[in-house]
Amino acid sequence: MPTVLCIEDEAPLLRDITEELRDAGYEVRAAANGAEGLDILRTDAVDLVLCDIMMPEVDGFGVLREVRENLRHLDDTPFLFLSALAEREQVMRGLSLGADDYIVKPIDYDTLLVKVAAHLRQTTRMAEKKQQELIRVYQATKKKMEDDLAAAGDTGIRLEGSRQSKSLFSAGKVQVLNLEPIKERLGADW
Repeated sequence: MPTVLCIEDEAPLLRDITEELRDAGYEVRAAANGAEGLDILRTDAVDLVLCDIMMPEVDGFGVLREVRENLRHLDDTPFLFLSALAEREQVMRGLSLGADDYIVKPIDYDTLLVKVAAHLRQTTRMAEKKQQELIRVYQATKKKMEDDLAAAGDTGIRLEGSRQSKSLFSAGKVQVLNLEPIKERLGADW
């Protein structure tokens, strides 16, 4: 179940948003101001952030700035502004600063839930694509190493022995005057 962090300083609205999200099947973390929201973001995993703009202590722009500049583990986490600031310039500013969406108050809960679901689907698709790319790179790298080792033949065996001797030296298990541990570990290929 995805976790949504809602940062909103108006207690009745925070309660209503939290209830709507929970009824839709989301786990919800609630924060009454930007500073509290940042504390949660520094310690807890969340899948999406809903954040008011006009709040005491740290406003929504400050929360977004901190997330985008210093909380790099949240780079792929959707950040949606909730705001009574409905002027075009304010919406453009919020999106220009790095918000993924901007929802104008009063909140239409059907629209909110559809947007939350859409952003979470996009995040899931991106994560799956990254995972498949990592698997592809891993498989290609593994095949290249296997091909190189097969082509190296006897040389590959000596290279592996060289790696083993290096590990013995780096672990401090070999005295330079006594090469017997290396010979024993590498066997006839010494």
